[in-house]
Amino acid sequence: MLRALLACFRARRAAPATGTRPRSPRPPYLSFRQQLRNPAGDMPAYAETVMSEKDLADIYAFLQALPGRCDLKDFTILND
Repeated sequence: MLRALLACFRARRAAPATGTRPRSPRPPYLSFRQQLRNPAGDMPAYAETVMSEKDLADIYAFLQALPGRCDLKDFTILND
């Protein structure tokens, strides 16, 4: 799996303007899965032999647990 993640990182470095941001609006699980199995753009595909369905579900659950974006008005230093 590490090899697959490195391939994704390399693709991202080669074309930093493509792809989605991790904290963009959260996609439904099926869209998340589709993007990893059959990606659009330069991102490498993650076959089930590389990343199991359980791994996908675990990663999705982790990403869902991350806090969303903060509103800029919540940063008091920016409001001074």
